[in-house]
Parts: sequence; structure tokens; C-alpha cells
Amino acid sequence: MLKLKFERIICYIVLFLLVVFCAYLLRGELRVVSFVNDDAFQFALVDEARQIWKNIFSQKLSFFYLFDSFNSRWSEGFALSMFYPHLPQAIIALFSFTKIVNIFLLFKITKYLFLILLPVSFFISARVLGFSYFYALITAILSQLTFTNGLYGIDVTSYVWRGWGLTSQLFAVFFLPLAFAFTIRYLKDKKWLFLAVFFNVLVAQCHLGVFFFLCLSYPIFAIFNREKIKEIFSRGLILLILIILFTAYYFVPFFIFSSVRNFSYWDPLWKFNSYGWQQIVAWFLNGELFDFNRLPIVTYIVFLSFFWGAGHKYKFFNYLSGLFVLYLGLFFGRETYGRIIDIVPGMSEFHIHRFIVPFQIFGIYLAAGLIDETFNKIKTKKILAIVGLILGLCLVFYAQRPIVKYLTENNNLIYQDNLSYEKDGQDYERLVEEIKKGPPARIYAGRPGNWGRQLKVGSTQVYMALTVDNLPVIGFAPESWSPNSEYDQFFSETNLSAYDLYNVRYVVTGEDFKPPDFFQKKDRFGKYFLYEITTEGWFSLGKSQQVVYGEKNHLINITKLWLESFYQNNRQFPQILSQSPDVKMINEHEYINYDGKTYSLWQKNPVIYEKNEEKLSQTEEILPAGFRTKFSLKNDCPNCILILKNTYHPNWQVTINGKKIKSFPVMPFYIGISITKAGEYDVTAVYKPNGLKIVLIWIIVVLAGLSATYEVGKRLMRKI
Repeated sequence: MLKLKFERIICYIVLFLLVVFCAYLLRGELRVVSFVNDDAFQFALVDEARQIWKNIFSQKLSFFYLFDSFNSRWSEGFALSMFYPHLPQAIIALFSFTKIVNIFLLFKITKYLFLILLPVSFFISARVLGFSYFYALITAILSQLTFTNGLYGIDVTSYVWRGWGLTSQLFAVFFLPLAFAFTIRYLKDKKWLFLAVFFNVLVAQCHLGVFFFLCLSYPIFAIFNREKIKEIFSRGLILLILIILFTAYYFVPFFIFSSVRNFSYWDPLWKFNSYGWQQIVAWFLNGELFDFNRLPIVTYIVFLSFFWGAGHKYKFFNYLSGLFVLYLGLFFGRETYGRIIDIVPGMSEFHIHRFIVPFQIFGIYLAAGLIDETFNKIKTKKILAIVGLILGLCLVFYAQRPIVKYLTENNNLIYQDNLSYEKDGQDYERLVEEIKKGPPARIYAGRPGNWGRQLKVGSTQVYMALTVDNLPVIGFAPESWSPNSEYDQFFSETNLSAYDLYNVRYVVTGEDFKPPDFFQKKDRFGKYFLYEITTEGWFSLGKSQQVVYGEKNHLINITKLWLESFYQNNRQFPQILSQSPDVKMINEHEYINYDGKTYSLWQKNPVIYEKNEEKLSQTEEILPAGFRTKFSLKNDCPNCILILKNTYHPNWQVTINGKKIKSFPVMPFYIGISITKAGEYDVTAVYKPNGLKIVLIWIIVVLAGLSATYEVGKRLMRKI
């Protein structure tokens, strides 16, 4: 007992020192003044949630907008919270109202704590699974030692300033070991149901893909415990039902509205297809999946532990070996299996390269088991135990060297960026202030493929920084789920009609940019030049004399042809996604015409080029969750439509003179409203949270209340 207590104390001390060591290495993350990676997107979501909270507190919006709202900052807007995690950002934003620290610092502190405490999550999960303190400590150390060349795994290159800034993945990976451990304990021993549900729901709220990994791992547990398969199945069913009930408001609309969720051709193919078995096996054996830039120490321990676990008498290690080979196989991706991998539900649009995450995590659990068992065999012989510990410490010290070097350089780069930001920061802030004084409209500050990449504040591209400051931009798409993220890549910066189509009123350039004649120079702020272009506003009048139908990944080429016609002052807006089409796209470049014949886009262009010069004289108003316009139409206008230059979604509710009417999607993927009769019009378009989602949220509230009442009642009965 005394020896066990001593071992526990030593393990806690080492774990504490590991956290302190991580805190020291990652200290630069607290000094960041601007983001250069996905953290710009992540913080913008937190700031977006703060804006929603403000409107809730002032009673301008309902509480449900936290769960379903329209985000206007990127790609002509999108109902992002319908498809992307949102509650972590909402919680961080809520805490910012305490005013103890500002929201920017609060975001950095939150991320920093998750980073340095990640080994603690692994440690606790190992203890929940019933393993020794030493085993738990090894998992914690290995989670911190894992290191890749930025392959989106669980290592620091995925999260820090000079890395990818995958904060939502960090949150999910932090909770994944706990969700896995409590779930296995429940399936095995019928314990910890509440915590199993709680942590699985947390993972789902943080990152949908990481939750998908967990969902795949649980049924496999029954295969390796066939003698208890009935009990495991029944418990798993209860767990599944509860998880579904608590996440249905998120998952059900996610799949119901998949037709308005884009599948992007601009995303690199390796994200969807992964790298293929040859590349991944080569990386694994070379140490690049666990030991980049050092001897493959962890890699070969993981490699040996797979065979050790597969043949172990303890079935849980058989199970871990099974998961390890499963996720390795899935990591091979579409490059290996082709389209057959799409048989797995949800895989057709999944970023398969992210399977490196469970591959690494379950490799860590296996490697810790082999190290723990080996040490247990030699610790009875004190000399061997001492030698083993010394050797282990030397290996850990050696393995830390590339990580220390990487994070030291990270801290230095942050320091250099902060100095650079000081030079540009005040000018940039004046620029933002000037833009916000003018009428709300979109901003073009270049894009990644042109001069915009070089126009920076500090090390951050201006088109990225503007979105952090709650300004809508065009040409920068940190997420590609908005259908318009495909088409604003075709934006023509020298064509006036392009600015009108996208309501781009402001352009920010550098000194070397030669503006077109229609640019009006507004002001200069240091190296930043601000131009203004006169546009119609958020609404335009056009005609819709054509209907185009096709699956969402078939429309890119015909929309590009339409854009070219629009830039020639053709104000036709074909309706899309109708079931009775004039033009039916059957793939990316072939269509069935209204005559029933099949043509190629390059053989016969189906887009109507008839010019339409109608324009509006209107007043516009920006609402907390939408837009309003008033205008007169002097003459009847057959086939005329009012265009709201925001991404279409069924949740938009439109009223004309107080009467609710149905809107429809038109090219590129905007909101179309039929306006054909002469008269005075007062049109309001407001994004409203989905009704089904609201019902499902109320079910969760009632279920949570009943669960809490049951638990409290049960505890009171025990006391009586």
C-alpha cells in the first residue's frame, strides 16, 4: 500500500512538471496580437457569438440564434451554425461579458489551457479505464511527445500560432480520451453513463469529425467482447439514444439541409482523399507520424505494441490493436480504396486525412501498455528498474528536442510578428474605423492567389484581419460550406458589374496596385489605400427566365459561364435547384436541355445572354438578422425578381408589404424574390432559426430537466 501511494505521488509530481513544462514552452501563445491561421476564423466565430449575445441581451434576437444564425463575414454569408460547431464559441463569448479580461485575451487563455492540459486528459482517461498510475503517466507523456510535420494530428503543429490553429479540433481532442474512457467503462461495467453521455456530447459540440471517430470505435468493442455482446449492445443502444437526443438539434438539420451545404472543388484533394497506403506506410516507418525530425522512438514502440496488443490475453489490448489497424486503414483513404470507401456513412464529403487523429491516440494507448508491462517485469530487479528509468528519461529528453526547437521558434516568430504589427497596427485600425463609418457593404482586399497575399498587417493578410473585425469580405473563404465560396473565386476585380453583383463597395490595396477608372480614392492610411465603388446595394432587380437543376457539385462550370455573361451586363438570374428544369446538369460539364437532348457546356452554352437594364431606386436598412428595402416599380415586369446578395438558405423568411412569400435560390447562389407587378414595395428578409431545430432544443431542455430531477430525487431517497 505504501509503495502504491509513493508511486501515485511520483506520477502526480511528474504530471505536474509536464504541465509546467508545456506551459513554459507554449507561453508565446498568450502574447499573440494577430492570427495568421485558422485561429482568425475561430476567433471571428467567438466574436460573432458575442454580437449575438449582445442582441439577445437587448431583446433584438431570440436565444435560439446562438444555435442557428447567418454569418455574413465570408463567402456572401452562410448559415454556418447549421453545420459547424458553435457552442464552445458561444460559451467563451458569454464569459467575455464578465469583463475580467477582454474577449481576445479570453480566447487565447482558453486555447492555452486546453493545450497545456491535454496530457492531463489522457492521464485521467487511463485511470478511468482502470490502468495503473504509471500507465496513465506514460499516456500523458506520449501525448505530449507525438510530433509531426503539420499533418493535422494531435500534436502542437496543429494548434499553435506557426501551425494550423485548429482550435475546434483541439477542444474535441481534449475531451475525446474522457469520452472514450467513460463510454468503455459504461459498456463494460454499466458505470458512468451520465459522464459518458456528457463527454460524447461535448466532443460532438466541438468537432463533428472527431465525434465521428468515436462513433466508429464503440461498435468494435462488442466484437472483442462477444461473451457479453447482448449486455454491451443493450447498453450501447441506451447510450446512443441519449447522445442522439442531446445532439439531434445539430445533426438532424445537418443532414436534412445537405443540399445547401457546399462540396468544394477549391479544397485540396488530399483533404478528402488522404494520401494512400504507400505514402502513409512510408511516413509511419520513417517516423513522421509520431517522431518527425528525430529517431523514430515512439513510432517503433507503437509498431511493436500493435503486435503485442493483438496477442495479449487482456481483450482490451486486442480491442486497441483492432482500432489501431482500423484507423490506419481508413487513413489510407480514397487514394487507396477509390469510391468504395463512400459506403461508410458520411465518408463521401469527409476530410479523410483527419483519421490521423484516432490513429495517433489509440497508438498512444497501445504503446503505454507495452511500456507499462515491460517495466512491471523488470521493476522487481532494482538495478534493471533503475537503468530502465534512466534510459526512459534520456529518451524523453531526446524526444523533446525537436518540439522544444519548434516551439522556441514559434515564440520568436510571435515576438517578431508583434513588432511588425506595431508598425502597421495603428494605420490598420484607422482603416477599419473609416470603413465602419460608411454604408455596410462587402470589402475586397485581394485574395490568396493575387496581391492580397502580400498586403498584411503584421504577418496577417488584410482580407483575413478584416473578418476578425466583423467586416464582410470577398475572396477569402476559411470554410467552403457556403455554395458561394466556389463562385467568388471567379470575381473579376477590373469589371464594375462584378462589384455590383457582390455589393463590394470598398477595396483595400497596397501602394503598387493600379486601380481601374471606376475606383474612387477615399483615403490612405499608411501603406493601405482605401477605394470606394458605387453599387446598387444589397438588393438588385433582375429577371429569371431560365431554370437550372443539378446536384450541388455539378453547377460550378455553368455558374462560371453565367458569371461571364453577367459581367457583360446581362442581368439574368437563372433559378436553380428546381425540379422542373430548362437545363438539367448531369455532371460538371454536360446537361440535358429543354429539348430533351444532352449537350456539353463547351459545345453549346445554355445560358441566356439577353440584356436586362432594370435598376432600383431604393432605400435599405440593415436589421439584426436581415435586411429591408423600400422601392417603387413603375411598370409591370414579367419574370422580374428582386435579388438579395446573400447566400440562399430555406431559413430566410421574406415578407412583401407585410405578407409572407417564398424565396428561391438563383445564380450564383443568392436569394430570389418574385416581383412582377407595378407598385410600392416594402420587402423584409430575415434569417430565422429553423423550426425543427427549436423543437429539438426544447426536447433537450425538458430531457435535461427530467434527468436532473431524477438524479436529485434518487440522492434524496438514499439519504432518507
